[in-house]
Amino acid sequence: NLYLSIKKYDIALYYYREAIKENPKDLGTLNGTLYSIIAHTYEQKNDLDNALLNDKIALAFRKKENQKMLVTSSLLNIGHIYLRIGNYDSALSYLERGLNDANLLKINFLREGGYKNLYELFLAKKDWKNALSALQTYNSAQDNVENEKNKDQVTLMENNRIVNEKEKQAEQLRAVNAIQKLEMRNRSLLGLLLITLFLLTIAIAVYIQQLLIKNKKAKKIVEEINDQLQVDIKEQVIQNEELSKREQEYRFLADHSADLI
Repeated sequence: NLYLSIKKYDIALYYYREAIKENPKDLGTLNGTLYSIIAHTYEQKNDLDNALLNDKIALAFRKKENQKMLVTSSLLNIGHIYLRIGNYDSALSYLERGLNDANLLKINFLREGGYKNLYELFLAKKDWKNALSALQTYNSAQDNVENEKNKDQVTLMENNRIVNEKEKQAEQLRAVNAIQKLEMRNRSLLGLLLITLFLLTIAIAVYIQQLLIKNKKAKKIVEEINDQLQVDIKEQVIQNEELSKREQEYRFLADHSADLI
């Protein structure tokens, strides 16, 4: 298609033929379209015989696949080539068949092209009455095509508006979701903090309890030691008193020993 667009027709034809060779089973029903493009390429080269041949091959593929709109297009294409060749009877036959189908299918862009060719055909045959009728129908089809384009444009604009609104809604939802996730994360962090504080409080309480128990034991031990000291002191006082008493007795005996003799 690129080579066709820059008018490198022979190179374009080479690649189109290679594409057909790569698709011998006509996967995707593309070969009819490829032969139609080849026909158009030959027409650009002004090789109308090969253009006609390939348009007829395209028609056969499209009939086989029951592609009604494309069959209609091929009929009109063949009529157009016969018109350019100057075979007016064959051109009229194919154009009428194609336009009949286009009218039944209500395909305005095919009607537009078909009636334009029919108008030119009647002009070439100097059939002014039918030429005028074909021209009027062509103008009507052209208006319909323009209206469809405008309608499509309005539909496209409306679709774009809806898409933009949906994108804005999606963005708002993403923002709300992000806030909710942040709140959930903060709640999770707060929960973890509370749990940590709770565990720390328990640990401190246990530690204090252990200290209290240790202090209580220590106090008890001190009290026991004090009690034992009091007992020891009392015993020592008694012993001291006894010793003092004995010393006094010894002194008395010593002082009065002569008198006793």
